[in-house]
This record gives sequence, C-alpha cells and structure tokens, in this order.
Amino acid sequence: MSKAFLSKTIEYIKPIKIVRPLNCLFSFVCVVFGALVAGSSFFSIDNIFIALSATLIAGAGYVINDIFDIGIDIINKPERILPSGLLSIKQAQYLGVILGLVGIILSLLSLNRWHLIIASVNLFLLVLYAAYLKKNGLLGNLVVSWAASSTFLFGALLGQNIKRALPIMVFAFLYTLIREWTKTIEDYEGDLSEGAKTIAISLGKQKTSFLIVIPSVLLVLCIFVFYLFGMCNRFEFVMLNILVAIPLALFNIVLIRSQHKEIVNEIHRWMKIDMFVLLLIFGTSLILELKGLI
Repeated sequence: MSKAFLSKTIEYIKPIKIVRPLNCLFSFVCVVFGALVAGSSFFSIDNIFIALSATLIAGAGYVINDIFDIGIDIINKPERILPSGLLSIKQAQYLGVILGLVGIILSLLSLNRWHLIIASVNLFLLVLYAAYLKKNGLLGNLVVSWAASSTFLFGALLGQNIKRALPIMVFAFLYTLIREWTKTIEDYEGDLSEGAKTIAISLGKQKTSFLIVIPSVLLVLCIFVFYLFGMCNRFEFVMLNILVAIPLALFNIVLIRSQHKEIVNEIHRWMKIDMFVLLLIFGTSLILELKGLI
C-alpha cells in the first residue's frame, strides 16, 4: 500500500470525526446495556435496530451542534472538522439530516411506540439545544443530561424490568450534568466572546465550581438510597463508592481550588473516564449476576 494512497484514505476518513465515533459507540453500548439490564436478550434484533437508532440520532446531534458552534470552535477548538475546513457547512447539514431521518426510521421498527416518541423528542431537543439552549444555561445542560440518561431507557424499554435500569439512568443524568457545568468553565473564554449565557458566565468560574458540588453530592446520596431500597447490590455499592464517589470528591476539590483552563480540561477528561468506569461497574455486576456469583 503506497504512502500516497494511505494519506488520501486518511483525508477521506477524517471528516467522520464530526459525528464523534467513540461517543456514538458509547451510545450504542448504553442502549444495549439498558436492554440487558431490563431483561432483554443480547441477541435480539430489536436491540441492534434500537441501538443503531439512538446512535445515529446522537451522531446527528453532534453534527448539528458543530454547525451552530462553528464560531465558538474557531476560538476554542480550531482543529475540529468544520473550523479546519475538512467538511463544508452544507455537507454537514446534509449529513445531519440523513443521520437524523435514518435514526427515526429505525425507531419505527420497534413494536414499542415509546421508541419512536423518545427518538423524535430527543432529535428535536438536540436541534433546539444546538440552536438556542446551549447558550442559555441550565435548560441546555438538562437537555444534554436527559439525552445521555435516555439511552439506557431506550434500551430498557425492550425488557420487562425497566426499574432495574433506573440507577444507571439517574447516575448518567447527574454525572452528565456535572460534566456539562465543568465544560462551561473549560469553554469560558470562547463562550464569552459569543455572548453565550452559560452557567459559568452567569455565575462566574468560582461559583460554578461550588455549584458542581450539588449534583456530585446528590449522586453519592443516590448510591446509598438505591442500595438501601435494594436497587443496587453490595458489589455495586462498594465499587461505586470507591471508583466513582471518591474520584468525584477529588475532582470537586481540584475544581474549587483552581479553574485554570488546562486543569479544568484535564479534570473533564478524567470525568469522561470515570463515567465509563461507572458503566463498567454495572456491566461487571450484570455479568456476575448472570453467572450467579452475586
């Protein structure tokens, strides 16, 4: 394989980064996981169609968000696909529409009409978020948090025990909200230049770092509440406290002490990893339950 061919291939593949492939893959996994937790079969074809539906809608959301965010990204993240010119605005618009429509069509393949409703509502909210809500503080943050937690609900609707998926949905909602507020500190300069009214701009970086403590404390409290009500087993309770609650406390301490962009960027990166660890805890627990070990 010649270097010229390889270089050309990489140039063609690069624009796909606009849909955040790893984030979309994570959405796919979350839907399948929600289905498994709720008692659906791993090999169900419905799982695949519904997971693909959520994945494509998530991808459409990322594309639409980048279209509306190009002014901010030129300042904050000029290396992204649109600011760098790897994809034109019109091409991105076509891509966003196609992904969204195919995602909705795939949701129609489910016998549960709640999939179509949630898919349609989520796509609408993602467009609304990109066009307006992202620059208007709390409501936009809540939309993103709902979109993250609803992937588990999307899958759980395929099973018979939706209640079993409730803890992971709540944790996903709260942790996403924490990350969203952290991101407003990280993107403060670019958002300020665009006249955005994010939490960090409205309250200031320091006050926002203190505000992040609220959903963090709620998340830790939920670990105890779900355990006391039998919605989390002992393994989940111990692992969530060690691998989620303690790191989250440390993240809060660091953020309160410093809101320097590089430090916040690093904390935000570790938060992404910790969210994956959170999902891994529940995934491991599910495997142990299926093997009768807990």
